[in-house]
Amino acid sequence: ARQDLPVRTKSPELNFLQHNMNILKIGGECGMVVPDGVLFQSGAAKRIRKILFQDFNLHTILILPIGAFHPYTNVTTNVIFFKKGEPTEEVWFYDLRTGIENIKKTNPLTSGLFQDFVDNYQTRQKSERYFKVSIKEIEDNYYSLDYKKYREFEGEAEEYPEPEELLTELLSLQDTIAENVESILEEIRSEEGSEDE
Repeated sequence: ARQDLPVRTKSPELNFLQHNMNILKIGGECGMVVPDGVLFQSGAAKRIRKILFQDFNLHTILILPIGAFHPYTNVTTNVIFFKKGEPTEEVWFYDLRTGIENIKKTNPLTSGLFQDFVDNYQTRQKSERYFKVSIKEIEDNYYSLDYKKYREFEGEAEEYPEPEELLTELLSLQDTIAENVESILEEIRSEEGSEDE
């Protein structure tokens, strides 16, 4: 765990996010790829999101299709965009996952897939894939940025995640559980040490 970051964690993706938050100057902007877990995990991830909402304007999240980085990894990912020096008031999601065929060799990721996202980035009102969520709603949902909490998918059959997606989420949750257990053990040891004195 890096000692120079506000939230101590062994998670490389959370440390990379904190590193980018630290190096930005006031008014500086960042767009970075993060795995799904960063958006909804508890523990360190939640504490970092709270800092992000307070000190940064996390204005946009691009939810990438499953397999966006295939064949290198099948981890489900997103691109988050934030600006330093102003709090988040609302977050715009762009859902490029629902109803999109998984990315694979026979269906590669192309620039054309992002055209609607780019064309409507300024106004955001003309695309059905854009939707916004207030910071109050996010706070009420324990600072989760799981897009499925904030949008009803009307007229669509219930979607079941692909086995790869479920396994990826399971691995991500295992990391969080291991980290939380380690944190609890450290607290217990420190309390035992103080009782011995």
